[in-house]
Amino acid sequence: MPSKCRRLTTGALALVAMAVPVEAWSQQKSAENAVTSADDAFGTSVGLESTGLYSQNNVRAFSPLDAGNARLDGIYFDPVANVSFRIRASQAERVGFAALQYPFPAPTGIVDDRLRTVQGEFTAGLGLHITQYGGYVTELDMQIPVVPERVGLVAGVAQGHSKQLDGGHSENYSFALKPVLRFATVEISPFISGSFVRYGDTKPYIVVRGNNVPDPPQRNRQYASFWAQNDTNNFNLGTTVKARLTDRLSLRAGLFRSSIRRNENYTELFMVSDRTGNARHIVIADPVQDLYSWSGEAQLAYRFGSGAWHHRLIAGFRGRDRYTESGGSDIEPLEDVTFGEPGPELKPDFVFSAVNRGKVRQTAWLLGYLGKWEGVAQLNLGLQRADFRARQTDGPDVTRSHQKEWLYNASIGIDLARDLILFGGTQRGLEDSGAAPETAANRNEQLPAARSTQYEVGLRWKLPAGQVVLSGFEITKPYFSFDAVDRYTRLGTEKHRGIEVSLSGHLVHDRLSLLAGAVFMKAEVSGPGVESGLIGDRAVGTRPPVKLSFDANYRTDLWGGFTPTLGVTIRGRSVAGARPLSPEPGSKQLMLPARNDVDLGFRQPLMLGRYPATVRAKVQNLLDQKRWIAIASQTFIPGDRRRFSASLLVDF
Repeated sequence: MPSKCRRLTTGALALVAMAVPVEAWSQQKSAENAVTSADDAFGTSVGLESTGLYSQNNVRAFSPLDAGNARLDGIYFDPVANVSFRIRASQAERVGFAALQYPFPAPTGIVDDRLRTVQGEFTAGLGLHITQYGGYVTELDMQIPVVPERVGLVAGVAQGHSKQLDGGHSENYSFALKPVLRFATVEISPFISGSFVRYGDTKPYIVVRGNNVPDPPQRNRQYASFWAQNDTNNFNLGTTVKARLTDRLSLRAGLFRSSIRRNENYTELFMVSDRTGNARHIVIADPVQDLYSWSGEAQLAYRFGSGAWHHRLIAGFRGRDRYTESGGSDIEPLEDVTFGEPGPELKPDFVFSAVNRGKVRQTAWLLGYLGKWEGVAQLNLGLQRADFRARQTDGPDVTRSHQKEWLYNASIGIDLARDLILFGGTQRGLEDSGAAPETAANRNEQLPAARSTQYEVGLRWKLPAGQVVLSGFEITKPYFSFDAVDRYTRLGTEKHRGIEVSLSGHLVHDRLSLLAGAVFMKAEVSGPGVESGLIGDRAVGTRPPVKLSFDANYRTDLWGGFTPTLGVTIRGRSVAGARPLSPEPGSKQLMLPARNDVDLGFRQPLMLGRYPATVRAKVQNLLDQKRWIAIASQTFIPGDRRRFSASLLVDF
């Protein structure tokens, strides 16, 4: 084991804990349903289905995944590669009331992944999916009890051919293995999962150098270079340990390695200057680049109290050691084109230079308290001593930074009535800022850590068949954007203030499942970048300040349970450019129009012989709206058009 891993392991295993109980998830693939599984409308994913206002890349207009707020079975995890569907049973975004009893919540929310496990008898689930624009995925997942209640194995494989709106495609392969070992009161679960992208046509970016945005390109017309194909290997591996040491003392720990190897990686840019579509065409090719991170956490929890009083004291340690390669790229201008038309197929001879190397080491000692007085109140307190060290090597230049911070969280829930809780809290965190976007001069460079603060208050009203959650929040973080030489760097501070509401319910004798949510938010920027006129006072982001979502399933008696499904998402206008449109004070910024989605589909349970199965089908963006999505300042990709998907899920 590498020395850095030994240092991390030694610190982690000093203190171990039971962070939050892991619920047993449905082992039936045919029963996977994000809408019926969700407790609120803030974000839930099950299998290939997702629902709700938020996702792992968007909670209150920030990305908790980029911020480093990921958990595996409640254990801290630093993901370089995304967690594979083969190993993941479900995902939920812990924010607001959902984080009230979650140890050490973070200012920009928690991405809480639950891993598949083995419960009871052998199960196998086969999924055959027709995906958007004519792609497909085939998957097989199994839970195998080798020694009943003692030894089991989770295994899964998948192969797919994905297609993009512009006609691009890629081949995808994935697998997962996860033994589950239980003896006495201890459970140990090592795992490995991998995914591979082959012949992956690059998704081109459109960079607008003026105030006009061209019309989106035609469907199924590939305008990217046919030879610009990406090739990546992604792995996650590690182990989790859960144990009840005594009646009151429990532990939970994990050690993980997450990695990406970019064998081939291209970024294709079309620099559009006016509405005619005249564009400079640039391709950036990267050398082979490695990114990996060791991470882990250990917590020790002591439970005490009796009657209506319940207390939990938690002590622990978490850490990560991340290595990032970036740069060394070759930038080649190709012939100017009319945007949307295919360019020349000639591949340049790329010449690479040495890569830049980034290193981040972060640790934190943890001390927390969770208390509950039934019918009266609940309290969540946490204190962390965090140590952050970063080093960036760019040729002969070495840049170092070091931060030590006291971090805290404090939340309280007060029972105003039997079914009504008033909650509020604050969190201070030292979070990742992600990496510089592909279009920046310092593309893919690891950005410095950001001190973040959140305040929130809200109400949770428990209904006979559901619940309503209403929250108000304010989040403050450093703001990163493009400077005068196109480096992506900190230019100020952004503050997000907003109100969100969630309504969830299972009505009409559990036939009707409803999820409805809304968020109204104002994102403001202040600091030297705004004062100098380099950027405007409104934050650029892929998340609009107004979003409403509605999902419904209604199970009928037709054909043994035919279930129509409906999804509606309304997004307000969003800021698409950081720079003001003119040098005059108070000048507006580039905006993208509002966009709405309507999704219509059905679910049909059936039996294939003696095997339960479900057929799902859905049309997304039924109205076929054309739109752009801003991924950075004045940088866009086309949004998906009307598309059809269908699945057959069978349990054996």
